[in-house]
Amino acid sequence: MLDLKLTKDLRLTDGVRFESTNIQSAVDTSGVFLDPALTAPGTNIPLTLMSPNSVYKPGYKPYYSLNTTYNFRENMNFRAGFNTTLARPELREITNVFEFDAFQMGLVVGNPKLINQTTQNLDFRWEWFPNSGEVIAVSLFGKRIENQLYKVFSLKTSGLAATYPEYPTIRFENDPNVGKVWGVEFEIVKDLGRMWDPLRNFFAGTNLLLAQSDIKKSPERLEANRSLDRHTPDNSPLFEQAPSLLTVG
Repeated sequence: MLDLKLTKDLRLTDGVRFESTNIQSAVDTSGVFLDPALTAPGTNIPLTLMSPNSVYKPGYKPYYSLNTTYNFRENMNFRAGFNTTLARPELREITNVFEFDAFQMGLVVGNPKLINQTTQNLDFRWEWFPNSGEVIAVSLFGKRIENQLYKVFSLKTSGLAATYPEYPTIRFENDPNVGKVWGVEFEIVKDLGRMWDPLRNFFAGTNLLLAQSDIKKSPERLEANRSLDRHTPDNSPLFEQAPSLLTVG
């Protein structure tokens, strides 16, 4: 890590770290119940037995951070920052076993082929400290996301000919396309003691995030969407990316 003061008002802070991933699962399938009707003599139900064990061990990879701070005034800063981060799949997301989710009414299955999600972050921030412990700030940010982790819902139904209850499968995948997120963030922290002396040890803060996101749909997803709506666009917001977020504390 490097912390360097280039001039009286300009400060540079940067660093690099190396991370590796080691996620492994071993599932004991002894004593697992299998409906005898599926293996009874004369049945013609195809069964594909899968190994539920999984291993994901990519080697070390560098991740960078670069931040510049310009002290415009004694109580006011301008900041610019760039960094790279990762998000690892969870153990249950890579373990190749089925479990029924009563809330989503589907069979959730892991995917041993998942890889880490990587993100490049860029942001600009203006900060004003009107009094000790108080801050008013505005940030502009952008993200570039590769291999985003998301869920795929799939239902292959026999319709009226179905002889068993049919539920969709919910599988974790890496999106093959690059996603983008951009937006603005507002932050205010106020010393309540300046308004009423008995509250001199209390602070109130609020944060508002407004964001937009965009990613090109994969051919399979676009085909599935257009089977329901032939006018559906080629792109969509990123999975689980909220357009706005308000926190108060």
